Amino acid sequence: MTKAPFHDTWKGALLLPLTWVRRKGLRRRTRTHGEHIMHDWGRILIGLGLTLVVVGVLFVLGGRLGLGHLPGDFTLRRGHWTFAFPLATSIIASIVLTLVLNLLLRKK
Repeated sequence: MTKAPFHDTWKGALLLPLTWVRRKGLRRRTRTHGEHIMHDWGRILIGLGLTLVVVGVLFVLGGRLGLGHLPGDFTLRRGHWTFAFPLATSIIASIVLTLVLNLLLRKK
């Protein structure tokens, strides 16, 4: 029994980044470690971008709906100094996020 050439084994393909692997009669190029990292980072950046867009839209709509000016939101103004503590808005945001994340991350 002869041993398969080095470039035809999966271990060899992982060590040699630009080698081709013979599998089911098709020749497929394996991904290098760097390509896996770039693919993962690409997905992460797309997810972060979409998250920022959603948060931005929520800030715009929240300001129009009066969030930040609910009873229970504290604002102190002294001359040119202002301190805002949106307690009621924070509680509502916490409840909504808890419900949404529980629905999305529920184990099936």
